[in-house]
Amino acid sequence: MAVDIKKIDRDTWLRSVFPEWGTYLNEEIEETKVPPKKFAMWWLTCCGVWIKTPAKVDIAIDFWVQRGEATKKQLPYKQIKDAQIVRMTGARKYPPFLRISPHVIDPFQVKKLDAVLSTHIHGDHICEFVAAAAVTIVNAEACRAPLPFRTFAGIPPIYGALRTAPNAVVVEMPLFDARSWAGNAVYMLNSTSHWKPLVNGYSGFLPASYSRLQAALAGFPGQEALETMHQRGITHVVVHEAAFVGMYGQARFDDIGMIRSLNEIARDGDIHIYKLH
Repeated sequence: MAVDIKKIDRDTWLRSVFPEWGTYLNEEIEETKVPPKKFAMWWLTCCGVWIKTPAKVDIAIDFWVQRGEATKKQLPYKQIKDAQIVRMTGARKYPPFLRISPHVIDPFQVKKLDAVLSTHIHGDHICEFVAAAAVTIVNAEACRAPLPFRTFAGIPPIYGALRTAPNAVVVEMPLFDARSWAGNAVYMLNSTSHWKPLVNGYSGFLPASYSRLQAALAGFPGQEALETMHQRGITHVVVHEAAFVGMYGQARFDDIGMIRSLNEIARDGDIHIYKLH
């Protein structure tokens, strides 16, 4: 077969030979039928395993498709001194963690995946490439209800009022309960405009302390909620009027303007920022 090598470059090479096993294992997992009272398991190399049940449930554990060190060049000690392996061993140089096993599965060719689990938070057990591929799978195939996608129009400029506030600690209201606490993710995005500490964040784990805080602030702008804010060192309250009214009613929102210790310092549309005195 004739090949025009002038059309071959590094990108062509990578796409042609990587991952080394192509979709071989992807196909085997898809085609495997698991007998009753049994399960099938594949080693994904490194720490990863794939489990399939008779009910066609696919679970990946420690699914990692990255590589180890890619150069012999060492970073200065001051840049690696806080790394876990350096602190554990007292090493002055970072060990040469090289990946020697091939990539046996293509995460972006996975057509069905019911759960991705990680045994712990080390970098070789959690993989952003797997996460990106999993989101694609969810959006393309696992959706069983409408998803509320929306266009990102940027962070509202009003958050710039917090950027120069000295020693500010922020809480955004309404504070979502455990059933809908993913709503805090938007608050986290907004905080990248000012980078002040934010009381109500969001991650894949809901700590008990968050539930206690949410319950304590649920009565805002009541006296107990204000006292809790003072105890937590909160200096600024961002209130999203429409969401707050939808959750607590118009009368509760109107009460905010009656509180002497809350001074409105900025407003843009339905977003209000108050300084807590």
